[in-house]
Amino acid sequence: MITLHRPLPDGPTSSADDTLTRLLDGNRRVQTRGVRRGAFARGPDPDPTSPMAAVLACADTPAPPSLLFDQDSGDLFTVRVPGPTVTPETVADLEYAVHVLRVPLVVVLGHEGCPSLRAAVHRSPAVEEHVRDQVRRLGGSLRTPLPDDVRLVGAVLDVTSLAIRVLGAD
Repeated sequence: MITLHRPLPDGPTSSADDTLTRLLDGNRRVQTRGVRRGAFARGPDPDPTSPMAAVLACADTPAPPSLLFDQDSGDLFTVRVPGPTVTPETVADLEYAVHVLRVPLVVVLGHEGCPSLRAAVHRSPAVEEHVRDQVRRLGGSLRTPLPDDVRLVGAVLDVTSLAIRVLGAD
């Protein structure tokens, strides 16, 4: 049984755009000064029921999304699978984050030179193409449509600089 530390909000506690700005500001801090030591030292009992965003990230991304976005433990609801690839399980996880935890933002985060993506498709597709495809697949696979105040975006990590670039809509 899951025990919630506090009641869940009726809706997102901040807008998707504000949340994305906060994440990208954190990523700029990482690029400028590196990963913060003790980034997960928020306290003995972080509240897992109030993440600010959900991230579908590749299993072999060189660092956890929380570190890449300079966020504390519990700030992001993270699902990591090779690719990152949308599956029935990842869809269910992200629906939980949106509809139960009320995150205003879902990020599909790929990275340059992804070996698991290369192995899965037996070629080296452009990571941007793959991430955009996964964003479309995720949007089309949801059993319940995203609320109007929830945003779904694709992004790509440059593994050398640790810069995260949000992809524009097609």
